[in-house]
Amino acid sequence: RGGGAAGGGGGAQPSLCVYIMTLAVAADRRRSGLASHLLRGIMSEAEADARVGCVYLHVITYNEAAIRFYEKHGFVRVCVLEDYYDVGGVMW
Repeated sequence: RGGGAAGGGGGAQPSLCVYIMTLAVAADRRRSGLASHLLRGIMSEAEADARVGCVYLHVITYNEAAIRFYEKHGFVRVCVLEDYYDVGGVMW
């Protein structure tokens, strides 16, 4: 995430990364703010821990809604991993 997620003082150098493996909301609960609430909770926990220096995740390239969601919340695209996901025998 842009701007870093490292917590405040203490002098300790951040040495850990938080990986968001899955953040999903049921279709009938989307656009309710639930995903934003969950992400804020994750970020709050990460920022409170001075050992955490980054928060990262992967999003399949065709999930434009998820990409927009994370960008809206300050995440930046660092790279695109070709053939990272196998979906029904098709590599994305």
